[in-house]
Amino acid sequence: MQVEIRKTPVFISLSIGLLFYGLFSTLISVVILHLKEIFGLSTSISSLIHLTFFSTYIIASIPASRIVKAWGYKLSLIIGYFTTGLGCMMFYFGINTTSYALLMISVFVMAVGSTVLLVVCNLYIVLLGDYKRAAARLSFLHSFYALGCLLAPLYGLEWVKEMWGISIEMDMDSYIKLLSLYIGTPFIIMSNLMYFLTVIFVFLNLPEFDTQLLKPWNKFEERHKKIHVMHFKQLRLGAFAVFAYIGTEVALSEYLVTFFSDFTYLYWAGYVAGLLIGSTMLIYISPRKMLLSFTIGASVLMLVAIFSSGLISLLAIAAIGFFNSILFPTIWSLSVKGLGRFSEQGAAIMVMAHVGGGIIPFNVVNFSGAGADKMAFMILVLCYAYIIFYAVKGAIFVRNDDFEQSTLRAMKPSK
Repeated sequence: MQVEIRKTPVFISLSIGLLFYGLFSTLISVVILHLKEIFGLSTSISSLIHLTFFSTYIIASIPASRIVKAWGYKLSLIIGYFTTGLGCMMFYFGINTTSYALLMISVFVMAVGSTVLLVVCNLYIVLLGDYKRAAARLSFLHSFYALGCLLAPLYGLEWVKEMWGISIEMDMDSYIKLLSLYIGTPFIIMSNLMYFLTVIFVFLNLPEFDTQLLKPWNKFEERHKKIHVMHFKQLRLGAFAVFAYIGTEVALSEYLVTFFSDFTYLYWAGYVAGLLIGSTMLIYISPRKMLLSFTIGASVLMLVAIFSSGLISLLAIAAIGFFNSILFPTIWSLSVKGLGRFSEQGAAIMVMAHVGGGIIPFNVVNFSGAGADKMAFMILVLCYAYIIFYAVKGAIFVRNDDFEQSTLRAMKPSK
């Protein structure tokens, strides 16, 4: 039975989720500099906040996929929004009570909620129609994530702090108290908005998918008597590509926020533009070709940044945002393509690979803080080299003769 659905409400509801994910995940990078002051953290120790956030994906991804499989996409989104809202609220109280333990727990809880949201949002959009345009749909959806990443650094501008009355001339106790309130306020606001969205989703009509009805596209050898999710080549290699990509994105963003904050806006503005332009191009150009061309563009700019200095180097780093933009949507869509009944498990593996956003930046920022910026950027060049390999060869797999391109038959009638 083919089910007719209204895609606009679905896109709006999922895009709001990714907008907030972009806001609070980037805000963490923005406020880390102030957390150093409040808790007296070194650069290395403050990097553990990011490491905790992204490492949680390893722990929470498999349970998240099982929740989606057992309870459906709608209830999973409700759980994701509620848990993320709870994490944001705990973050607020962790800062305002100067409790580093509560702060780290809140980061973990936010990451758990984010994991559920990422598994649901990304996979749902991929399954919502023809696979040929999955990357285009996902790129457009992620433009809202990028918008959140673009807006979040605005809160760190000096005139915003001046509006709060924050000044280094204040006595230390008053300065820390006001700084804590300044940092925590956007998180308590987002917490309330997350709870509001939780209620909205209770009443929203969101059709469900049953991927058990979908047959995998891959052709396996006879020795694979029992197929496992990691037998899918495009997923196995795609997970490492996402690991590399998320690492480069977070590393570059954190590098700019930490050392050259004025260029952060150029990076994310280019990122938004790249997604909007790229989502249109992906309607006519294959995801593999787009992934290859945009990764080469990012690699060239990274090499320019390494072998130049001053303004040219910084502009090259900022311009990478445009080319980085469509890497995640294309890698994701290529990786989960044709997984069939293994789709939720595959989505979990892809989200687990987000741990790259904690491991790679930890090394890049520490190298940069020690004055070895060029050595740090060579790590990112290697990441781009792997993504190029994935685009050229890693995403290609042998298909069954009777593979099914349509996913609409997996759509369950709305209750």
